[in-house]
Amino acid sequence: ETPVNYPVVQAADNEDYLTRMFGKKKNSAGAIFVDAGCSPDFSDMHTILYGHHMKNGTMFGPLMDFQDNDYLKEHSVVTFDTMYRPGTYKIFASFQSKAYDPDSEEFKYYDFINAETAYDFEEYLNNIKNLSLYYDEENAPSFGDEIITLSTCDYYTTDGRFAVLAKRIK
Repeated sequence: ETPVNYPVVQAADNEDYLTRMFGKKKNSAGAIFVDAGCSPDFSDMHTILYGHHMKNGTMFGPLMDFQDNDYLKEHSVVTFDTMYRPGTYKIFASFQSKAYDPDSEEFKYYDFINAETAYDFEEYLNNIKNLSLYYDEENAPSFGDEIITLSTCDYYTTDGRFAVLAKRIK
């Protein structure tokens, strides 16, 4: 019931679709796009999707509704179908963060694609839990589960970000 329904694209550079739509036409709204570091066949443990938070409510603008935990609980299922397979996901976390300087020691949720070990995965989840406005222990993923993150800009601070994380359930 959240009005986010767009084609998802990917390029070799995350800057490519910031100001281009599907089909590469120039547009300030850009496109919803998969992180350049993620596998194009969506086979990674973690797939990150980015989109602008448009003030007119388009693109990932509706994600801001998920800052309200009651809204999130009522709209906790995400459908994300790819050309490879359909997918249904259950939201387990939402949080505010920011885009950090690459040399910063701060936790960068957008740097995690795959975990080599269960320990690495648990460390990632603990960092997410520490940031979270909402965290659902009951539906939190386990090592080996697939996760999608929907990430958009958030104006609570300079370079702010808001993210919604969901675990694949089918």
